[in-house]
Amino acid sequence: MKQTYAPKQLTVGVVSTPGDPQLGTVINGVVEIIHQRGGRVINLAAPIEVVGMPLPANDAIDGWIVVHWQEGLPALAATGAPIVTVNLVIDGVACPAVLPDNVGGTYALIAHLIGLGHRRIAFMGDMRHKDIRDRYRS
Repeated sequence: MKQTYAPKQLTVGVVSTPGDPQLGTVINGVVEIIHQRGGRVINLAAPIEVVGMPLPANDAIDGWIVVHWQEGLPALAATGAPIVTVNLVIDGVACPAVLPDNVGGTYALIAHLIGLGHRRIAFMGDMRHKDIRDRYRS
């Protein structure tokens, strides 16, 4: 009897910041697209340093999506696995990044609020983060 082998299933690892309020939307989008292509997603809400260590899943991961997490990214990049970052650019790590339009988004948000008649608009954010500073400056 002749055996046939199915092609290897694409497995994408997602490393994310635990407790990030935007994370569910990002993960749901990733899962939807990968599943449409017959793949699977392994989500690790853990420090990236852990991902760089020998984990059982590491050998099964074809590529990584890193969401808002930078500690340990150079070590993960050194493994040679393809990486795409979301809302993150790290000096010395050459990988594609998906970045928000902070200035355009802020202008659209303020225009919307003004269009609704709001005149007293406050800004809140953690100024330690570049995205927040970009939004504040716009």
